[in-house]
Amino acid sequence: MSNDKQFDSILTVIVSQLTEKITEELKVPEKDAINALYRSKLYSFLEDEDTKIWQFSVPLLFDLFIEERTTGAFTFPER
Repeated sequence: MSNDKQFDSILTVIVSQLTEKITEELKVPEKDAINALYRSKLYSFLEDEDTKIWQFSVPLLFDLFIEERTTGAFTFPER
């Protein structure tokens, strides 16, 4: 990606969409969804541009989020 501002913009959109999906699917308040996402290992990888997981779809990111909540870890899909 060409610069930090572009990545920050993309990350903001992804986090917003992923938070909305967590809220809808888990039937939790938005505040709780945001807190859970920010505390997750997934988020630490998501905010690191070099991992490239920001390129994954929101449904796939949600699946990884649920996998982490269920098992304590997640596995990156094969590319």
